[in-house]
Amino acid sequence: MFRPNTIWNGQLHFANPYAYNEIYNVKNKWDKDPVVYGAFDMDKSSACFIKYEDAKQRRDVLSPMFSRSSILRMQGLIQERVSYFGIVDLITPFTALTLTGERAL
Repeated sequence: MFRPNTIWNGQLHFANPYAYNEIYNVKNKWDKDPVVYGAFDMDKSSACFIKYEDAKQRRDVLSPMFSRSSILRMQGLIQERVSYFGIVDLITPFTALTLTGERAL
């Protein structure tokens, strides 16, 4: 494990860039910072679960629905729905969300 150079304001700072891979990898099961993720005020959202165990339970339920085989099985239904509704314009709704009303690039 890499030793931190400084610890300040709840943050660790490392001089060695390889420390990133040591901290952020699939083996480490870190909880999220409640101050940062609590600011969204969406504690039931999948993205805002603080505890790793809670996020893992949700991920275990949702992951099979987004597997490659699941998407391929749903391809016919998706194509059917797209064909039923015709060409869908996704740009206009997002354009309406910009401050100027102009298309954001």
